[in-house]
Amino acid sequence: MRLLNGSMYKMPEMEQMKRGIAHLQGEVKRFKEDASAQKEDVAMLKKREFQFNIIHREVFHFLTRGRWGGSSEEQARQVERLSAHTMEQEADIVEWRSMR
Repeated sequence: MRLLNGSMYKMPEMEQMKRGIAHLQGEVKRFKEDASAQKEDVAMLKKREFQFNIIHREVFHFLTRGRWGGSSEEQARQVERLSAHTMEQEADIVEWRSMR
């Protein structure tokens, strides 16, 4: 940079470098945001996988040992509810594993 009539004269190379730096800073910011979002997605899916495993275990225990109380109709409703929830969880887990 040099002085010209008491004001700063900007060289084209400096302006180009400033634009390049601003662009790279924007890229870094977007990368950090993407990484943060992916961490949140992974955490959510791990939680769902954990819940799926618990539900799967409950259904298995029910089917093999009949540990739930109540009438057979109530037990059937519980199995239907857990089966639907389990299938939804399983679909999410399969999708998550395919993204890895």
